[in-house]
Amino acid sequence: MAFWGFEVKSSEALEVIVEEGSFFRLTMASIGVIQEEIDESVDLYATDAVKTIVVGILHPKRQTQQTYDLLFHKNIKIYHSLRQGTVFLFGCKFDRTICLPRYPFFNILF
Repeated sequence: MAFWGFEVKSSEALEVIVEEGSFFRLTMASIGVIQEEIDESVDLYATDAVKTIVVGILHPKRQTQQTYDLLFHKNIKIYHSLRQGTVFLFGCKFDRTICLPRYPFFNILF
């Protein structure tokens, strides 16, 4: 299992490469440095080759961080709608064989 944390800046996307037989698990997102005072929501998106989903909505005053338990088995890109600022993401990658004998429902993922 490999833990990681990344900073996603404005107008950039984090590309997550998931190797065959492994998972990517998103556990937390947090608003980082904001260049200007804003009072609007920040949408967090995950997209693969086929579809895009909103995985969370953050707000600089009411909800600056959010915890998740999202599993992905495909390569994805994660990006946000904050015009000037950063969002920090935390998660881990792990081998599929570790969890499948105990949790067979992990086969059905985005």
